[in-house]
Amino acid sequence: MRVVTGTDTGLMKVVDVVKGEVLITIGEQKKGKGLKKIQWASETNDTEVVSLYDDSQIDFYWISTGQRRFSMVSSLNNIQGMYCETTSEDTRNVYVCNNQGMLHIYNFPISKYNLVQPSDDFLANLEKNEDDGLVNQQLGSDEDDDGDDEKPKKRLNPTLGYKVTEDAQTHKITIEPKVTELKLTGGDVSTMVAQRLDSKRLEIAIAGKDNLMKIWDVETQKCVFKAKNVPHDHLNLKQPIWDNGICYLGSSHPDSERMEAMGDAFGNLICNRTAYHQVRYFDRRAQERPVHQYYFEEHNFTAMCPSTVNVHEVVVGTAIGKMFKYNFQEKKNKKINVYRRIAGSVRDIKFHPNKKVVCCVSADRYLRVYDQESRQMLHSSYLLQRLNCLLLTKDRYVNKDDEDEENSEDDDGMFGMNMKQVSYEEDIIDEDEDESPVREQPKKRKLASSSPSGSKKTSSSVVNKLDDIKNRIKKSKLK
Repeated sequence: MRVVTGTDTGLMKVVDVVKGEVLITIGEQKKGKGLKKIQWASETNDTEVVSLYDDSQIDFYWISTGQRRFSMVSSLNNIQGMYCETTSEDTRNVYVCNNQGMLHIYNFPISKYNLVQPSDDFLANLEKNEDDGLVNQQLGSDEDDDGDDEKPKKRLNPTLGYKVTEDAQTHKITIEPKVTELKLTGGDVSTMVAQRLDSKRLEIAIAGKDNLMKIWDVETQKCVFKAKNVPHDHLNLKQPIWDNGICYLGSSHPDSERMEAMGDAFGNLICNRTAYHQVRYFDRRAQERPVHQYYFEEHNFTAMCPSTVNVHEVVVGTAIGKMFKYNFQEKKNKKINVYRRIAGSVRDIKFHPNKKVVCCVSADRYLRVYDQESRQMLHSSYLLQRLNCLLLTKDRYVNKDDEDEENSEDDDGMFGMNMKQVSYEEDIIDEDEDESPVREQPKKRKLASSSPSGSKKTSSSVVNKLDDIKNRIKKSKLK
């Protein structure tokens, strides 16, 4: 099983958790360019990953080779959330939202127009447009460039409408995608989550400090849900508001399992975590206030992920290294499973899509893998840098014991026999051979048990002899 991790210094590592090895290291370390989030470009495969950096740069990488496929820099600062979806084989849509509630939607043809290695069809299209004289523009004049060594750039606009810049010296092509702006809210935004409900509905949920959760429909650009705060406390004081995480229950399940388990409830059951050590459970069909609310000591929650076993369960992590599971079907404030041996703040949590395994990264620079039901830590890897986020591939998860068994079976197959069967037959033969000594053991015990009776006889004879001597002495005295 491979895990993709994002570090605080801008590196992305592909780790084999079973062997404990780093397979590929992507990117370069740079201060102030940490990875905020990584996500698969498409939900159907795990070959292309999208990464968001602290400096608002968004890169697309091939996960198998580590080659960068596309790169762009968003005009927004302090981006709090990112979502990428593949609308077709030729286009990608990237949604980013900053801390002021401004949403930018970038649309670009990533599969045809490759920044690192542009396709021949794309270059031929550019040359054709240049020959027609429709889109060739020189930036600057020849008189201004006489004293400069750098060659001018060409502004090219292909027939598809995307703005492209080609450097005449390096022949590097830069594509500026189409941008759509949408103002979601005027309050502070600490988190943004997008969820595709069906082919026509894409919802974006945002929340922040003094800003309750709001859900927007991107197609209609309207707010479809506004959460309300919980009632005042026993002193009639307003409860503080600071939501820093949102997740749709059931989003970790495949579409088929999700429909069987939830039906129409998907999209209506939402969970969010707060900076005031609270986990709130919303049902949009029932009310705007949370249905359940759970507390945990005095430390805020830093990570959250819906479970793949039960659609009503969620796993959360805290700032002091605690990670446990909640079940919203139980009204009591009770933790189901507690995952231990974490030293630093939990930064991100993910579930394996095909196995009951949960992974987490923390500030202590460890990647840990746990079994969901037994809560046993299966693997842990130290990765040198502080870890912020992770992704799990769809590879089949195999334990070390399973690998050893497979290797032993392969070795046995070389000799044309099954060693396990031979050892089993040898055990049966040994049992048959050992039947005779086992039957002789009671005889030995009888012989051993006869020795105490013999000692008793010898002791009684000595006593009788002493009595005879005493009697003789008495008779002699009487005479």
